[in-house]
Amino acid sequence: MKQPAAGLFAAPISTVLFDVGNTLHHLDHAFIAGAVTRHSHPVAPREVAVAEYAAKAGVDAMFRSRAAGTDAARRFSYFGTILETLHVHAAAVEPIIEELHADAARASLWRVMDPDTPRVIEELRRRGFTLGVVSNADGRVAGSLAARGIVEQFATIVDSHLVGVEKPAARI
Repeated sequence: MKQPAAGLFAAPISTVLFDVGNTLHHLDHAFIAGAVTRHSHPVAPREVAVAEYAAKAGVDAMFRSRAAGTDAARRFSYFGTILETLHVHAAAVEPIIEELHADAARASLWRVMDPDTPRVIEELRRRGFTLGVVSNADGRVAGSLAARGIVEQFATIVDSHLVGVEKPAARI
């Protein structure tokens, strides 16, 4: 691995901040595939995973144009883009999104953790890094991390819902 040029950073890196959605936890593709299959046509979790790339690109474009809005506003377009990419008929979109929102109220749809995540987090701590989480969320980040057994690895957890400001605002 290529090392950074000497003097590139003003001080040694001591802290690593993580987001939760699409970083520590990933979208439950299997659940979404089931919802699409129930309301429209059969799709596999892998197809949902591939379709999600279009949604991620759409959100990235909104951020670049500075028209990102809030997480709540982006959520519909994110799932809408996934469903459009999966060629879901327009009449089935609303019932699917309603099912996704209902399940998200129960447990975040970003709830799948890569099996290697705890090992990577532990290794960063072992190497002396201070770890933290800064996430646009709904007030359940700490509980979600606790349920997966990694909450104690983080020195701080900032959940946008609890602090009243979302990324990318500098105040968070």
